[in-house]
Amino acid sequence: MKTQQPHPILYPQLVALGKDRSAALLGLPKARKKDALHAEFRALEGDSLGFDGRMDYAATVSHIWESFASSGGKMHSMADKLPDVDGLREIVIADMSGLRLPNSFYAHYGAEVGINLDGHPDVFVDGVYFVHTTAFGDPMYLYMVACGNRGIAVENMSLGHLTIEKTRVAIGTVEPTQQFSETFNDLIGDPEVCDAVRQTALKDIIALTLAFISDPHAALDLSKEVHLSSPAPAMGLRN
Repeated sequence: MKTQQPHPILYPQLVALGKDRSAALLGLPKARKKDALHAEFRALEGDSLGFDGRMDYAATVSHIWESFASSGGKMHSMADKLPDVDGLREIVIADMSGLRLPNSFYAHYGAEVGINLDGHPDVFVDGVYFVHTTAFGDPMYLYMVACGNRGIAVENMSLGHLTIEKTRVAIGTVEPTQQFSETFNDLIGDPEVCDAVRQTALKDIIALTLAFISDPHAALDLSKEVHLSSPAPAMGLRN
């Protein structure tokens, strides 16, 4: 089976292929264009969001990827650091407040970690982006859970498939005053990916990931901390 590329590498390929296929459609004779458009977007028929719904947050997906790439594109391979899904049941995550995280990173799980979407055996959670931003006012992390698809080759995807694959994500924000688990109810994106974050071991996998990636010796910056437990009081002493 062909090795799946991590989402940060795959995403720009999806974007480029979508542009190429759109340009090819525009170049078709008018008599053929209607049928070709229907064939290209057939995959979106019955989709829970549809084309317009997915376009509502496509720009946010692009923003997160571009922010990640422009900050150096640091990827962390997590598959060999995490227990299998059954092993997670035996782990109790201790209270951890004030995890000091990098400005941006991508934690790569890949198909081998074993988080598949219900009803889509070929679709798996590939990883999660974290990008620090002040673009919306107060400092926060944007995070985005991204998926891969081992069931269809990228070059064989129609425009409808490409639209789904580019936006098969769950997007959240976590502020310095929040506990990470408190952010799940406000996720936006593909409903099935959002449900995977809320209802499966994925939330525990992400929590363990943050614990692995955090650097307790990093310079203190309260705006770049994520809390797995309740944040410490603002006036409390901190090492």
